[in-house]
Amino acid sequence: MRRMGDSLLTLSRDDARAAYELNVRHFPCEWRSWDSYGEGSLAAADSGAALTAFRRALALEPDNWNNTRQRQALSILARATPRRVSGDTVQCGSRDGTG
Repeated sequence: MRRMGDSLLTLSRDDARAAYELNVRHFPCEWRSWDSYGEGSLAAADSGAALTAFRRALALEPDNWNNTRQRQALSILARATPRRVSGDTVQCGSRDGTG
C-alpha cells in the first residue's frame, strides 16, 4: 500500500494520501506507515496531519533512517501549526511495530 501511495504521489496527492491513510489504519504500529502518511499530508498541504504523522513515526522508532527529515518538518510545522492535533494515541507493544 505504501508503494502504491508513492506511485500515486506524482499523479494525485489526494489519492496518494488516501493510500497512506489506509496503510496507517492497517499498520498503526509501523513507523514507515506514519512517515509515508506524513509525506503525503505535506504534499496535500495538510500540516496538522503531517505534524501528527511525523510525531507518531518518531515515537515508534526515534532512530529511523528518515528521522532527520521528520525532525526538520516537525520544527517547521510546529511553528506554523499552533493548535494541538490529535491522533497520536495508538498503543503499540514494541518499537518495531509488531505489536
